[in-house]
Amino acid sequence: MKKLLIIPMLMVAFAFVSFAGINDVWAGASAAQMSVTINVSNACEITTDPNIIGSYDAILGGEGHKPSVYGMSIKCTSGLPWTSSVVLAADDIAMVNGNGKKLRLTLHKDAAAADGDQITVASPTIATGTGTGEVQTVNVYSRLRPNTTDCTLHNSTYMCESGDYTATLNFEVAY
Repeated sequence: MKKLLIIPMLMVAFAFVSFAGINDVWAGASAAQMSVTINVSNACEITTDPNIIGSYDAILGGEGHKPSVYGMSIKCTSGLPWTSSVVLAADDIAMVNGNGKKLRLTLHKDAAAADGDQITVASPTIATGTGTGEVQTVNVYSRLRPNTTDCTLHNSTYMCESGDYTATLNFEVAY
């Protein structure tokens, strides 16, 4: 008798499992494709590091010091032409101390910092290039000169007030 009870119970369990999944049976199927597009635009980024020109004595010759090189990193999409420049309000950048006294900073395209290669309001371009997808370094050189209004002339040299002089330089990359 026990055998007879087990067989009907197995039949009921099998029927329940079979009918429970009836909704999973499809009468047919249809498929479609979707096209996905993304536009990756050209881009460049420019970064600079803070630059401390260093310490100099308060006596400046008329030609000034050639104190520093400013490095900027430019990273552009591979094959993308770019131009780096500096945004200037005047050809000489005023470096100002806490008392309002000024020194003049000029920017140049090469390490000699000669007057003929000065970067100016009329010619602010530093360098041009083509993106590689990797960081490219561009250097700008400077010359620190006395401000004849704030520094005193003594025997062909200028005596300038000591202290920290600061200025903010704005570089950009166009592409």
